[in-house]
Amino acid sequence: MSDIRLDQTSTLSIEAIDAAGNAQPAAIDSAVWTNSNDAAGTLVATDLTAVFTPVALGESVVSVTANANGQPFSASITYTVTPALVVITGIRIVESITPA
Repeated sequence: MSDIRLDQTSTLSIEAIDAAGNAQPAAIDSAVWTNSNDAAGTLVATDLTAVFTPVALGESVVSVTANANGQPFSASITYTVTPALVVITGIRIVESITPA
């Protein structure tokens, strides 16, 4: 699971791994990307890469299926969309005048 703020984007790519989780060279093709919740974020995919852009608070699962060296595999990541980071840039005085 990964938290992502409304003011961020996530660029995703695919790599083949071995049983120990180490990246390995492989011919990867036929990638199909899906997004479980378009209300929480949009997904724009171009074959082996995709960009997830959050649009509202919520949760979304981005999944991909692809062939690596001719064998089918799948992977997914769950995003929890959180509010944008607020940067404090100063302070101000707020007055409240009441009758005497």
